[in-house]
Amino acid sequence: MRLACVSDGVVVNVIEAQDRPDWAADWPEAGDAAPGWTWDGTSFAPPAETASVPEEISILQVMILVGEERWSAAEAVAADPALPWALRATIRQAGSPLVRGSETMDALAWLLDLTPEEVDRIFAAGTQVLA
Repeated sequence: MRLACVSDGVVVNVIEAQDRPDWAADWPEAGDAAPGWTWDGTSFAPPAETASVPEEISILQVMILVGEERWSAAEAVAADPALPWALRATIRQAGSPLVRGSETMDALAWLLDLTPEEVDRIFAAGTQVLA
């Protein structure tokens, strides 16, 4: 049997087990579900298609899309020498490409206080900004 670990309505892990472990007593049977699928308490649904979201956009595109106030706040934080040098350098390189799912993009998303959904929307919209 396949069991799904669900957190906040989203599958975060799927395990295969012959018998249900005690610690997975409340995990629903996963069927075809995989990490990233949603669970409404009754059924699973696959994640929305992200095929139209590009894998790479520029920092300048992100700057334009998040706006001056949010980017300025990120720049202020990035001036902190305690922040990794590579991230500080990335913020200063507006023409540089950003790759979805990269450590740099994850750190920048954290710095800009962006959810994964907001990152996807920015990457999708980025193709329309200075493409």
